[in-house]
Amino acid sequence: MNTFAIIENNVVINIVIAEHEYAVQQGWVYCPIGGIGWSYNEGVFSAPESTIESTEQIQRPTPTKEDLLAQLEALQQQIQALV
Repeated sequence: MNTFAIIENNVVINIVIAEHEYAVQQGWVYCPIGGIGWSYNEGVFSAPESTIESTEQIQRPTPTKEDLLAQLEALQQQIQALV
């Protein structure tokens, strides 16, 4: 799974963790760096002026084992609903 940005009007409005194929189907953009409020133009993410000096604000916490297991369970339920 990777991190993707949901973008509206060239601005990141949400960050999601998803499988690549699903994310592409949704029109989401792979987002290795950045976050909500960042701009996205011509394939480049740019930080808002208020966060340029502090890159610590863009660090995402590492998911715990419990977080990942919960995500896995949710995905398994979605798959079962499709079968």
